[in-house]
Amino acid sequence: MALKSPLSGVKGLLRSGASHAYYASGHHRRANLGQFVILMYHRVLPDGDPYIPYIQPGMYVRASSFEKQLEFLTDAYQIVSLQEMLELIETGRASSERQYCVITFDDGWRDNYQYAFPLLKKFSAPATIFLTASFVGTHRLFWHEKVSKLFYLARSTGKHPAPSADESDAAASLLMRHLFSAEGTATAVDTAIEGLKSLPVAQIEEVVERVAARLGISFKNERTMLSWEEIREMGKSGISFGSHTCEHRILTQIDLATAAEEITGSMTQLRSREPDLNYVPVFCYPNGRYNEQIRSLVIEAGYSAAVTTKLGRQSRELTDPFAIARIGVHDDIAHSKSLFSLRLR
Repeated sequence: MALKSPLSGVKGLLRSGASHAYYASGHHRRANLGQFVILMYHRVLPDGDPYIPYIQPGMYVRASSFEKQLEFLTDAYQIVSLQEMLELIETGRASSERQYCVITFDDGWRDNYQYAFPLLKKFSAPATIFLTASFVGTHRLFWHEKVSKLFYLARSTGKHPAPSADESDAAASLLMRHLFSAEGTATAVDTAIEGLKSLPVAQIEEVVERVAARLGISFKNERTMLSWEEIREMGKSGISFGSHTCEHRILTQIDLATAAEEITGSMTQLRSREPDLNYVPVFCYPNGRYNEQIRSLVIEAGYSAAVTTKLGRQSRELTDPFAIARIGVHDDIAHSKSLFSLRLR
């Protein structure tokens, strides 16, 4: 396994030291007065899960980290729902003497129900999950999850095929090169996924399936996305649900007609589940990618707001409800209360 560079270790120590000093100062209790901190999560996984090293670092927090974060938030912030935030801003009732927090999750992973939901209930914390509508209740995998599964299954079994004609395919060659490189697992997975992102999804899917077939690997596995029954149960306990398209296509990479179908179709699918589903008409841009044309389609579809992946906080004045900034939270930079407090600064 490749070693981390000394510089990386030094940066980590400096960040840790700075976070402890910041947390001890108590400044985290007033850093965001009169503002809304909207947190962006994806997955919450159990501590010690052997699959964790095969997931992109920016995609998860451990359950123990999430619990520490909720403890911190309930102590220093007023946690409100996304809908409540919009109402507080619209009515001008947001206080300049309070720090507000909104919790959101992207994609609709089953582990949100298994590991995040019990903790949200424990702390009486509302949250909004943005669902990829056509994946709900299915055994389908996002292409980047297939890449992670491929690495996990190949490296854990030690399968390594001889070179073949596939190596002339640049995408397959890239995947194979990182799959069996001496890189650390997390680095190899992340580099492979980032290297494939510029390709059309259909091509990525085909390449991943072809490499998996060479290795004798099947992606038939347990369901990783939320079911309608789980969504219904969560909705009864203060969890709301917004739209994240039907297929998680990057909207700026497809034609406008297809983008419009993704935007309107997801709302239609989710609204058809009301009142069982606690739906809020808020949209989440896949990968945070949008432009003025996509923004206009979201408005025309009837959404009241949209969230991005832009790093930032929301003031008591909503200048653009269709470009709301958030703060991404993942384990490597927020696994302690002090690091988490620094992330929200």
